[in-house]
Amino acid sequence: MSDSLRFDVALARAGFGLAMAADVPLRGITAITGPSGSGKTTLLRILSGLEPQATGHVQLAGRILQGQGTFVPPHRRGIGYVFQEPRLFPHLNVAGNLAYGARRRGVGAARVDEVADLLNLGPLMQRDIRGLSGGEARRVALGRVMASGPDILFLDEPLTGLDTARKAEILPHVTRASQAFGVPALFVSHARDEVLTLADRVLSVADGAITGWANDPVRLAARVIEQAAGGAVFDVGGARVTLPVKAAPGERWSLTLPVESTLISLADPGPTSGHLTLQGRIAGMTDNHLRLSLAGQNVLWPLANWPGAAVVGDPVWLTLLAVLPRPEVGRWANDSN
Repeated sequence: MSDSLRFDVALARAGFGLAMAADVPLRGITAITGPSGSGKTTLLRILSGLEPQATGHVQLAGRILQGQGTFVPPHRRGIGYVFQEPRLFPHLNVAGNLAYGARRRGVGAARVDEVADLLNLGPLMQRDIRGLSGGEARRVALGRVMASGPDILFLDEPLTGLDTARKAEILPHVTRASQAFGVPALFVSHARDEVLTLADRVLSVADGAITGWANDPVRLAARVIEQAAGGAVFDVGGARVTLPVKAAPGERWSLTLPVESTLISLADPGPTSGHLTLQGRIAGMTDNHLRLSLAGQNVLWPLANWPGAAVVGDPVWLTLLAVLPRPEVGRWANDSN
């Protein structure tokens, strides 16, 4: 059985045309990113069966959803869709919304309990939907979809309209939901920080077409040492950094290093204003990447973002001006995708 989502689809409308084809691994979170109006949401709708006038084929894990004379209706595709707006049922409380998701696909009540525990929805279960904050409503919407036991999760800019603090609260829940239940996800966003935080791989689109796969985010594995006043204290290969997230001691997280927010030095830079400075060395080189030995780990760094000449064996210092943390449920960040 194929372990990918394969599609080759097209849609023509007045003033807009879409033609996209890709083979997306059904592992982890794949971000689809591009400017507004590039066709990101339209692609998700086509793959979900919500644009029946679209042509082409869609295949999920070897199962034909569209093409060869087949068109599987949306409710039978096994796709959990989280929209930009929560779209919760106002006549049901939080528990009722979660239970609806499970009943819809014949999933047992135990799944609801697991989802509520994973997404920290227990204190909200008896709450009226109309009394939820924007962040709480998005978390419940994610929970309702996960309670239905989807084969794949589609997230269409689910953090739209939330402030930075609320986004930081919800992003870890998206990762936990995908990883804990082994459900691959397509995450649509044009916000670079969201993409770098969540994505295992990044597919770029523009003007109704796929422009290619971007460089994978650069990540280091880290372990939570303690929860402090300023957030969680992480150990990264013996170095420590405090980041403003809630995390329990012993948890495994990964830390994304945005390449454009990292200062690279070929000599010790001394004290800096960054979050952390890590010393490493250049361990190898390909046509497009450097392999760095950093904090006891190997990471691939885009060669295009390297200042000056690179010589295998040379020491390097990376000063991290920005760090984006992501929880890792049951695996290290450097495990194979």
